Amino acid sequence: MVEQIIEPPEVAAAPHQWRFIGAKVSEQLDYEPARFFRRLLVRRKYVQREDPLRPPVIAPLPPVLQERGLPAPGLLAAIIVGKYCDHLPLYRQEAVFASRHRVELPRATLARWMGLAADWLQPIYQSIRAGVMAKGYVQVDETPIRYLSPGHG
Repeated sequence: MVEQIIEPPEVAAAPHQWRFIGAKVSEQLDYEPARFFRRLLVRRKYVQREDPLRPPVIAPLPPVLQERGLPAPGLLAAIIVGKYCDHLPLYRQEAVFASRHRVELPRATLARWMGLAADWLQPIYQSIRAGVMAKGYVQVDETPIRYLSPGHG
């Protein structure tokens, strides 16, 4: 388990003016290659010492793909890399997570997360596409590959 403490900006700027009164904890499931772990985001709550009747302050959550979503950025990156770089379909990733790590992530869940990531990455795709198309000339390698059947190689 990894715990990350996120302080409100007002408190970080002048910590001596604040008194810690509690925390709000959010949990994400994260992934490092060959290892799952829980990441706790601890957002501490503070009230001002000189004016304890004012509402407490708490740091905002970092941006996420889905509010109250379970996957952390490292897990999403691993699923995307597995699918598009390692050519592992989601059903195989589902099996690997279950057999090697004892983490049950249904294929439908992985597919939903892929959709969220694709939507989030849309502006980057549009920017790359615009840059490529702006050149006025797009080149593609259409070299055919002749595959030999077993025993003919």
